[in-house]
Amino acid sequence: QSDEDKKHILAKLQQALDTISEGIQTFPKRPELWAHRATIERALTGITPNALPSAIADMEQAYQLSPQNPDYGKMLSDLYLKAQQLDRAVFYLSASQTLKPNDPQLLYNLAQLQVKAGLLAAANVSFTKLLPLVTDASKRTQIEQEKAAVEKLLAQAGGNTGVDVSAYQRINGNDTSDTSDTSTRPAPAGLELLPTQQTL
Repeated sequence: QSDEDKKHILAKLQQALDTISEGIQTFPKRPELWAHRATIERALTGITPNALPSAIADMEQAYQLSPQNPDYGKMLSDLYLKAQQLDRAVFYLSASQTLKPNDPQLLYNLAQLQVKAGLLAAANVSFTKLLPLVTDASKRTQIEQEKAAVEKLLAQAGGNTGVDVSAYQRINGNDTSDTSDTSTRPAPAGLELLPTQQTL
């Protein structure tokens, strides 16, 4: 894309932000408007200063207005992960998973995020809940291997959940130092992260 194309795209995004902001002023209690503005602000992350904090603030507002919407919690988790605030990322993804307890994709993403945060005992619980939801034999085997790797680390740490997860990284070939979104980063050892509308 040329610089001119980028300027055109940014102008369109700014126009969309202005329109949504007007809608928010008129209908401040509509969570979808806050969420929509947060989505645009997220797209501007790395381009416009303060885009990520603004996206988080707007998404927090959407969540407060509609905490029963699991998509809002998931988006907040992704935003906090992008901001490298793993504790908040885990909190909101856990909240979303609670609302959709039988969603294997959410549960798998939560387990991965808990491993990233060093919450190995919690990750082990998530893997345990996930296994009965997975019908594909090969993927079930892979999850069992990941669960075993977490259990091994827990045993080595004597139950200390705040351990270095580099051993898990070596076992599963997954760089847990990556701070990209759980929806886009590679799954360990070839276990595909499926779109949320599909199942494991």
